Amino acid sequence: MPHGWNYHWRSVELPKLTGDLIEALVELTWQLPSPHSYQLLFHIGGEVGRIDPQATAFAHRDATHVLNINGV
Repeated sequence: MPHGWNYHWRSVELPKLTGDLIEALVELTWQLPSPHSYQLLFHIGGEVGRIDPQATAFAHRDATHVLNINGV
């Protein structure tokens, strides 16, 4: 992250990935306005989904992925 560059990011929890969702993510990635912008897709299944949503501050236990969009 070079000094002086402007960064803005957003994250969203996603359900199980489907073919349509994957196609949309790929298509939208090519439309990012800057060649320095990028997306990260994290798998968060497993133990995350086995914890009671009321047990912690993170309640989105049904999500299987997190999409992080980084505008640069």
